[in-house]
Parts: sequence; structure tokens; C-alpha cells
Amino acid sequence: MDIHDKRESERGGRGFGTTYQTIRGFGGSTAWLGQLTTQQANALFSPTTGLGLSILRVRIDPTGAAGSNYVTVNWTQELANAQAAIAANSNAIVFASPWTPPTAMKTSSANQPYYSGASACSPGPDYCGGYLDPSHYGDYANYLEDFVTYFKNNNVDLHAISMQNEPDWSAQPTENYESCSWTAQQMDTWVASLTANSATNPITTKLIMPESLNFNPRNRTRRWPIPTRWAMSRSLAGTFTALRPLIMGLRSVTLRMFG
Repeated sequence: MDIHDKRESERGGRGFGTTYQTIRGFGGSTAWLGQLTTQQANALFSPTTGLGLSILRVRIDPTGAAGSNYVTVNWTQELANAQAAIAANSNAIVFASPWTPPTAMKTSSANQPYYSGASACSPGPDYCGGYLDPSHYGDYANYLEDFVTYFKNNNVDLHAISMQNEPDWSAQPTENYESCSWTAQQMDTWVASLTANSATNPITTKLIMPESLNFNPRNRTRRWPIPTRWAMSRSLAGTFTALRPLIMGLRSVTLRMFG
């Protein structure tokens, strides 16, 4: 599906003859849902017996140990979900998102504090809020690549990996779940660090923009032309949530549009 600027057509411009964004597909997230059964995966992803979803978003659990390349039970479950989605729909793509870096890579400040609400942070202190310590920029890139490699070694090539889920929604009064704050400048600096001094980017798949809580122009530093900005406002950094609840115990699905 392609996105066009209808307003241009109305003004006598290029309108529907110009494509600004191609929607690659629709899909759902299995974050915190555990491992899907074969029946659930087929119901969601099969184009013949199910909904025919074609995108799966998996969560990068941050609780693993460096000595085991951060692999956790959740990584294994999300790998199984990816394998099941691809088995049900050979055209399905999988991408991964972190809600927070490992706590050893984080720090905090008055402007980017750790969560301090009444309900305890889950899964533990320092997983909620704070920001990525610049001294661990390289470590974080390698950590994300560990996830990419783990999937690749088990026959799943990630379509892309995100740098952060909801960087503009961190340490809020009721947000006692994994999170990490990023400013637009911090994002820009971290991305630039990946290839600083002619270094080879350690991340071997596509890096996508963080999935914002909503479309927020403050989270970008570049000024885009009006038609492009119009298209981006409907697709940039994720989009909208829907289908709650869905089927067979799958409690929520996040629809995503990709260009």
C-alpha cells in the first residue's frame, strides 16, 4: 500500500501520481506475551487460515548476563515466536525493540531521572527511566547486535532492530515498567558513534528510529518538506494500537506501518 498526498491533487499538483511512503504490511507484537502456540501463530499470520499478518515485533529482554551474551528465557521465547510467524507466513518479517538497555549501561540525571513512583519498578530498580550512559554507547550497540546474532544463528534474519521503545515516555508517575529516556540529540550522537572514526557499524541489520509514544516533531532534528512530513506523521516511529483484545489469549496487538 502506498501513501500519497491527496492535497496536492486538489491543488492541481502531482497528487496520487507521487508515492511518498510504501506500507510494507501490518502486524503485532508479542512483548510480554510469552511463547505463542502453533495454533495462535497460524491464526495470526497464516494468509490462508488466519489473519495474514506479515510483521512481528519482538521484545529484547534486558535482564540477561554479559557472560551469556545476554540471552534469556524471553529471548528464546521470542525466537520461537519469530520462527512460528515465518512458518505460518513465509513473507512475514520480524523486527526487535528494546524497552531499556541493561541497567549496567544506564545512568540518570535531574532531567532524565529513574522512575520513583509508588509501585515498584518491574523487573527491578533502574530498569525504569534513566538514560543510556555515553560511556556505554559502544556496549549498547554490541548488545543489540548480540540479539541480532542470536536470531541469525537460529535461522531468523531480523528485518530491523530499534534503538528504543517510546524514548519520550520514561519515568512517568505510573510507568513502573521498563523504559529509558532519549533526547533527539542523544539519539543523533549515539547513531553517529556507530561509525565514528571510520569504524565499521557493529549492527548488521537495519536500524530503525525509536517507536515514539506518538508522533512528536520534537524527536527529530531535521526539517522535512511538507509533503514528506505529512506522510511521516502517519508512519514515523510506529503508529497506532488496536485490536484489543484479539484472539485466543493474545491480549493486545500493535499495528505498525513500515516504509
